[in-house]
Formats: sequence, structure tokens, C-alpha cells
Amino acid sequence: MKSGGFISIYAMLLTLAISLTGLYSLRTLGMKKEINLSLYFQKQSMLYALSTRDIALQCLENFSLTDCSEDRIDFGDGFLAQYIITKHNSIMLLDISVYANTPLSTHVLQHSRRFIIKEKP
Repeated sequence: MKSGGFISIYAMLLTLAISLTGLYSLRTLGMKKEINLSLYFQKQSMLYALSTRDIALQCLENFSLTDCSEDRIDFGDGFLAQYIITKHNSIMLLDISVYANTPLSTHVLQHSRRFIIKEKP
């Protein structure tokens, strides 16, 4: 009878160990997905911000400031960028925001950059 009690305790401890290992593995897998998604967003949004800067500068070369003061660009795959150009004395500020919807949560990720554009003489 004593050995039957020990077997039950060992079985319960083994079940607990397997359950905790499984829960830890699922938690770690979820965190890895979030980290990978965050790194992907960081790299991709930096590239989209640079592309948006190039688009805004090209617009300024071909059109006036009033025509190019702001714009929104949909890059697809849930990425949306917008820029606003404001003029302060002899410089222009180009503010860029890149937004992305995440498939793992309902939060919208945002990346912002500011560039200083000197006016042509």
C-alpha cells in the first residue's frame, strides 16, 4: 500500500513537470513571434520612411510646397506612411510616420522620423 501512494505522487509530479514545460514552451514561442514581428516592423518601416522621404523630395522638385505639403502612401501588407512638410524660416521640416497593423494583436505599430530639408538658394 505504501508503494502505491508513492507511485501516485511520482505520477502527479511527472504530470506537473510536463504541464509546466508545455506552458513554458508555448509562452516562449509566442514571445519569439512578437520579437520577430517587432524586428520585421522596425526594418521595414525604416525602409518605407526612406522611400517616403524620397517621394516627398521628388514632389518638391517637381511641384510647389503647397502641392506637396502632405500626402499618404499605402505600401500594402498593412503598412501606411504619411508625411507633412512644414516651413520654418529658411528650412523645411519633413515629418514622416509609418503605421502597421500587427497580426498578433490589435495594436497599431508606429515609426516616426524627422528630416531637415534646406531650401535651395
